[in-house]
Amino acid sequence: MSMHTLNLSAKYLIMISELCNLNTDLDNIMHGLITGWAKSRGGSGVSVEHARGISHCFFEYSIGKNARNRETFCWGTLNCIDSIIQFHKKKYHFLSVFDIDIETHKQLLLNGYKLVVRETHMYKPIPDNVHSPNFSVKRVSSKEEADWYNSQKGSSFIKPEHIVDPDVFDFYTRDRDIMTSSARAIRVGRFWVVDDVQTHPAFRRRGMASNLLVTITSFAQMDKTCILTLISSSEGLPLYIRDGYTKGLSLNVYSSTY
Repeated sequence: MSMHTLNLSAKYLIMISELCNLNTDLDNIMHGLITGWAKSRGGSGVSVEHARGISHCFFEYSIGKNARNRETFCWGTLNCIDSIIQFHKKKYHFLSVFDIDIETHKQLLLNGYKLVVRETHMYKPIPDNVHSPNFSVKRVSSKEEADWYNSQKGSSFIKPEHIVDPDVFDFYTRDRDIMTSSARAIRVGRFWVVDDVQTHPAFRRRGMASNLLVTITSFAQMDKTCILTLISSSEGLPLYIRDGYTKGLSLNVYSSTY
């Protein structure tokens, strides 16, 4: 574990302990983040195996533009590449590594992994003075809404089990028959995991994504949540920073070549 990881982890853990009155460690935080993300992407067709410094996700149906059924996340201890390779037994998978060092990056490339994308873990404590939900933002609450939402996205993002799950919150805005923005939040204990914040290209720079985030924060405050957390692309960083999120650990996502 690098000194950078130690410093960020210590700050994050102290903040959570103070805000949430919750004794936890980095593993619990990462397990919550990954559980929420996996549930968002896979619905009931996902299983997650957690261990110290690592989580394995198995999806019944392939996810992502680079379709895969397996994804492993690791942090803290990065000397586990050989065991990860053996674990997947030459089955195609993604490997997402938090706060990777240059030597581990080189080792992954030598073992046939390809860097897909660089992302960032972010988090936000729930402030005391949160604005009311924006009334232009709607929450999906019926199958009819979910069907329309999915037709707008061109995928089955909202699965039947998501609609009836009280821990899944799908929000959107619309202009006539166009979904102008959308976002999801997953409740995992005292944490809310934010996922897939999107704005229609024709409606960008109008504050719609910010309205979604304000609404999510408001709902989370009413739920007595203590932390919002997410994984951001490089393009999303300015939006989340404006909304009060703090950068956590970097995240490199790799794909295997088999």
